[in-house]
Amino acid sequence: MRVGDGLIESWSPDGSALIVGKVDDHLSVEGCEGVKEPVFFLLRVADGTSSLAFPNHTDQNGSIVGAQADTDVVMLAGCEGYLGDISVVHQAADGALSDPRTVAIADTAQTAQLTGVSALSLDKSALLLTGKAFDDTAERVVSTRIDLATGAATEIPTGGRGGAHIAEATEGRYVVSDGKAVFVLAADGTVTQTYDGPDFGLSDDGTRIAIVTTDGAIAMADVGEAINETVAMPKAIESAQLTFSPDGSALAVLSYDEDAVVVIVRGGATQVLAEGDSYGRLVWSRTGTSIAFNRFGRDDAAEDVMVAFGSPS
Repeated sequence: MRVGDGLIESWSPDGSALIVGKVDDHLSVEGCEGVKEPVFFLLRVADGTSSLAFPNHTDQNGSIVGAQADTDVVMLAGCEGYLGDISVVHQAADGALSDPRTVAIADTAQTAQLTGVSALSLDKSALLLTGKAFDDTAERVVSTRIDLATGAATEIPTGGRGGAHIAEATEGRYVVSDGKAVFVLAADGTVTQTYDGPDFGLSDDGTRIAIVTTDGAIAMADVGEAINETVAMPKAIESAQLTFSPDGSALAVLSYDEDAVVVIVRGGATQVLAEGDSYGRLVWSRTGTSIAFNRFGRDDAAEDVMVAFGSPS
């Protein structure tokens, strides 16, 4: 079901609306690359109405990572790939979002260039980044953990692996991807498992991993263990966003291929939610009862916001 338009960033903490970014002729300002930046709106799923998410804060170049707690979301701002501000936004009981509260980074030398996916730590208390850091002579892959309470930045020992995606698993472990392979790392950076695949999805509790296989299927395993489940897709996929439901019982697959598809995997079975268009940024609601994703290329809007209601099964 189409509920509106805009680039999906996150569900609001209370689950009643989506935070979406849209370029507005009157409110958008020029970003660091000379193009107008999106302004964040609250798009209410029940009736499709929208309003400014931060009416007193329109200089909003950046993105929203996701919910830190039941009442907070984490927002990033940056310029030409580099991390700028980190902010925390609070949602009041009446649904209003506060203006972003900036988290001052204690050691900016520890922050990496953003190259795509950032994530929250397992307990939601820290922001994880992976990307390239530069000095006068060389560049290297750096992964960083930033405490959202203090701003303290600590380099995560990955042995130079990663750069494309990072997530925290249980037992102090991290999972990183370099776009070609996925590595499970112990707390000291030792590689304990390697999976073949361009990217991965990790369950919210940090125990289960999903990967796109070289033959276009989805493989799953307990983090650090051998693959123990493989599910064929309705059509082979090469790259995809893989997102577990909050309780880990289902996996949403949004392929980035030319012949794209959005699929739910549950108990070894697949359910196609959408196919035949181009799709982007899939997010589960906090309760796992709804899924929102972008659909591109339609005449009525540049970025349709689609919502599948009920728990897909």
